[in-house]
Amino acid sequence: AVAPPDNNDWTRLVIPVGDLVLNDTNARKGHRPDPQLLASIQAHGLLQPLLVQAIEAKKGEARWQVVDGGRRFITILDGIKRGVLSMSAISCRSVQSETQAKELSVAANFHKAMHPMDMCEAILELAKTAEEEIDIAKHFNMTVLQVQKHSALGQLVPDMRQLFRDDMMDLRAAIAATRLSDEDQVKLAKRGRKTKDLREWDIRQVVE
Repeated sequence: AVAPPDNNDWTRLVIPVGDLVLNDTNARKGHRPDPQLLASIQAHGLLQPLLVQAIEAKKGEARWQVVDGGRRFITILDGIKRGVLSMSAISCRSVQSETQAKELSVAANFHKAMHPMDMCEAILELAKTAEEEIDIAKHFNMTVLQVQKHSALGQLVPDMRQLFRDDMMDLRAAIAATRLSDEDQVKLAKRGRKTKDLREWDIRQVVE
């Protein structure tokens, strides 16, 4: 195992695969193995290191959480499991600060077709560190209004968020749904799961 660094925010490390685990709050979710990425790693190795943060763990458990690079990590694990990739350790860069880790995770994904729901949850996570909206906006080259619009999606219940992520509801419908009570959202989410196409009009009928 690799010992956590003392006080270097950008320490380069090569960490055993077994010492790594995907962070639950990683800014991009729903990671799946990527065949094209796997082929690239097989041919050229991992070109972009994973961004990791040290965590407390019992002996024999993962000691580092992957803050950014979840798709790469999942793809590597899949390749190893299927016996098509031989890799016992992964190139990583570590950060010490949880706040910095959150900021970097969002920043790294900002230009990678990041889903609006994931951006919302990342912004809300950053807001827990008591950052002002103007500070979050500056970090990611957004306007305060954009930050507020993304944050508003946090009013969606889990079922509605998943519906949005699964492309069964567009952004306009999602924004309209934030005006509904939790109970109405749950009911509409069930309907949307059946029809696989929840429209803004469906939601406005409930609001009005």
